[in-house]
Amino acid sequence: MRILTAILLLSLLPFSAMAGDFNYDYLNIGYTRSSESGLDTYGPNVAVSARVCDYFAFQGSFSYLSTGGYNIGTLFVGGSAHMQVMQNLDILLTVGLIHPNANVSTPTGTTSVGKSSGLVGLGLRAAPFDNIELDAGYIHYRTDIWQPGSYYSVNTYYGTALYNLSEMIDENMDVFLSASHTSEFGFSANALTLGMRFNF
Repeated sequence: MRILTAILLLSLLPFSAMAGDFNYDYLNIGYTRSSESGLDTYGPNVAVSARVCDYFAFQGSFSYLSTGGYNIGTLFVGGSAHMQVMQNLDILLTVGLIHPNANVSTPTGTTSVGKSSGLVGLGLRAAPFDNIELDAGYIHYRTDIWQPGSYYSVNTYYGTALYNLSEMIDENMDVFLSASHTSEFGFSANALTLGMRFNF
């Protein structure tokens, strides 16, 4: 279950600060399902981005996953900068602070653990067709949340497809589907997030 401290990164960073014709100001609301060795967890997530300038946006998000006697809430605060590689293609650098807090219930009681860690991510964002945007990247941080004093790496690879609903509902609304794979201390997990994005 330790891997769930990282799998939420997919929902925390589904869209980074964007350049050119991409939007910097939005609210994402989604629902995530993750699976690790037959253990499935589910929960909602919300993320917000606010543009500071043409090259940087502040970001914040919160996600919650649970199953049986286990739940974990994860808070992220940070920002994302970009550099335009070519038209409709940006390279993205994300930095920030992530704080997962997990609660595990057993017949003898409940154990709660939490730990803040620095995070860095690198990704690409593209708009290959009208109304379609694609995002892919890598996220990394180190933590000792489950083994105090013994740090290990958490690595997540993710991809996101976004479709703008301008032809059906509103040009300021998008639907997105994200997928990720996370490895941590010999464990691995996969997750899917389906959600809506509201542009401001």
